[in-house]
Amino acid sequence: IFKPFQEKNDFQFKTLSTECKNFNISGNISYNENKSAIYITNIKYCGGDDNEEYKQIECILYESNNNVETKVSSFTSNHEKIKLEEFLQDVTLSIDNYEKNCKEYQKDSLYLSINATDFNDKITTYKIPLKMNSCSK
Repeated sequence: IFKPFQEKNDFQFKTLSTECKNFNISGNISYNENKSAIYITNIKYCGGDDNEEYKQIECILYESNNNVETKVSSFTSNHEKIKLEEFLQDVTLSIDNYEKNCKEYQKDSLYLSINATDFNDKITTYKIPLKMNSCSK
């Protein structure tokens, strides 16, 4: 009899999404009872036309728990002039062997922060909450 995910090392998967109206993302969390891996790619800005050229853009994945924010991973542009949509095409966040198992994530505890710095050092910040279905026991 085939019983998927019965082995101790087998992983289950949850899809990450967002209800933020300005961004669409593709991502997932794979997990077993001991640890998890997070993979986020294909972030699209759909909040209108942003033709601004920035000197730096950074995308940071945070986990928030009891008002404590932990930086999990980040991706920074390495171009001197870059538009937001061009930057987002390159973003991939891949976190292997993350110490938390799926059940330890609090509801809506993961979010992305995108900080875009223009040539006048003005920073535009987008906070993108990530949604995940509840984890299996």
